[in-house]
Amino acid sequence: MSGFRIIVYGIILTVAWHTAAAQPATGRVQIDGGFWQPNSGMVEGFTDESLAQEVEYFGDLGMETIILHYAGRWDESRDSYVSYWPNSVFPMAEGFEGRDPLGAVVDAAEKRGLKVVIGGLLMPRPRWEGWEENIAVWTSREAMDFRREILQRYADRSVVVGWYTPNEYNPYRLAANECDPEMAIEATRR
Repeated sequence: MSGFRIIVYGIILTVAWHTAAAQPATGRVQIDGGFWQPNSGMVEGFTDESLAQEVEYFGDLGMETIILHYAGRWDESRDSYVSYWPNSVFPMAEGFEGRDPLGAVVDAAEKRGLKVVIGGLLMPRPRWEGWEENIAVWTSREAMDFRREILQRYADRSVVVGWYTPNEYNPYRLAANECDPEMAIEATRR
């Protein structure tokens, strides 16, 4: 017999199947993690304090892990990456200047006893166009410096249990040989 585990935050819903033996003895569904995209549309109007309160709600729901999909994303209007944490490489995303939303989430998770997986940078531009140029930007010295800086910032924090590489290549383009799968693999290894 199969049970299921629901991983939820906002509009994102993932259902992962596992054996019924892994279900809590109560027979209730256990919510154990959340996948969080920090773009301004998802957290617009949130202060760092209210983001920390959201982490409290996650804990109240029984979640154990927060996966922050990315710490920076491509901003078409700036033709550059923007960040969700203060750093020396990329500017803060609009509406996040002078703040540290990522730090607020990590601090609150640590206080609550939750785990955090931090994601790096999304692929720039529409990821299915300009394949080679996107790889060059995604693996540029600036992008790598951004990743190094975030890894160094959280290297000694036991609350941070993993790194997520949100490369998100368009799988249809890989399968159709419209981009180079080896290039994708090598770029991810960098």
